[in-house]
Amino acid sequence: MQLIVAVTGLSCVGKTTAIEHFERLGLGQRIYLGKIILDEIRERDLLSISSNESLVRLELREKEGPAFLVRRSVPEIEECITTGNTAFIDAIFHQEELDYLRSSFSACKVVILGIEAELDIRTLRAATRVERRMTYDELQSRDKIELSRLKTRDIVSRADHRIANNSTMENFQASLDLIWTQLTAR
Repeated sequence: MQLIVAVTGLSCVGKTTAIEHFERLGLGQRIYLGKIILDEIRERDLLSISSNESLVRLELREKEGPAFLVRRSVPEIEECITTGNTAFIDAIFHQEELDYLRSSFSACKVVILGIEAELDIRTLRAATRVERRMTYDELQSRDKIELSRLKTRDIVSRADHRIANNSTMENFQASLDLIWTQLTAR
């Protein structure tokens, strides 16, 4: 059965870092749902800043529904799994996204990987990112949207596998490797 791993968590918990780790090991391909937002920002000739990302994301969710990112990404996910790769979805934030993913790929094993990290650690990560840096206030604003409007914490709490990413990169990668072993042992 083909595997789809949907990663979830608040901003700067390590979702992309986790998927990049799996990709370096040759375990699958990243499907970055946020690329749709970044492309829309470029198309509108807006600055690529956190507030514009939130504005566009919320506007498109309002217009096309909460699952629009997954819906628009179905062809890319299909292409990935057709080639036999594991699709690593970066990232699921809303229950309707998860429901749409599962209904669209009912023949696949869809697993949710929830990643969590303390706010002070995420704040440091947000401030030191090479791309798409965020201030503490921007991170708090994004958290508010993800927690209140999208209910991301609900998805994380019901994840098939959860990781706390509050320590070293080595510990995080070891936790990811353990989860991969569990996923492929079943």
